[in-house]
Amino acid sequence: MRTWTFNAITAVLLGTTAFALDGCAGYNNYPPIEGDTAFHDTNSLLMEDLLVRSMRFTLDRYPARGEFAINLPARTGEDRAQSILARIKDPRAHMMTREVVDLPTYHVSRVWVRGDEAEVDIQRPVASLRGPDAGPVHQTITLRLRGGLRPWRVESSRAWTVGAAQTPRLHFVNEPNDGANNLAGVDDEQ
Repeated sequence: MRTWTFNAITAVLLGTTAFALDGCAGYNNYPPIEGDTAFHDTNSLLMEDLLVRSMRFTLDRYPARGEFAINLPARTGEDRAQSILARIKDPRAHMMTREVVDLPTYHVSRVWVRGDEAEVDIQRPVASLRGPDAGPVHQTITLRLRGGLRPWRVESSRAWTVGAAQTPRLHFVNEPNDGANNLAGVDDEQ
């Protein structure tokens, strides 16, 4: 009886610990969904791993011409953003700051994690088109990934109609993210 109880308690503790560790699979949403019970931490290793894999996939299939900026989710810290940038390994890439606001921009508009499955929406710039206001036009790419406790891998992707989704607000990684530094786009806290 003691052995069974000890083994059961050990299994529960190990299982709970594995899911509590930073970078393990879980239940996460960005942007937050009203009434959900998910985590919304954009500074976790889990989010970093997902964003790096998603950006690499998108850049491989939809490369930018010249330098470009990456607009990460709101409240992503500067250290985490720099780590993401270093792991993308593209010398043309810049994190979103006021100095690069005019560069073609890849926007991370949604991250959804359910255990070992994830979906990430990245809006890529479409260089050959301009919108009605002569501004940039974007196309949403939805990536479905598997991983969690293993390295994330893209299982499938879908390119949506060009210009169909609203462009997210800009989030400058080197400034406090209280909403006052956001420019154009939709509110990410809806």
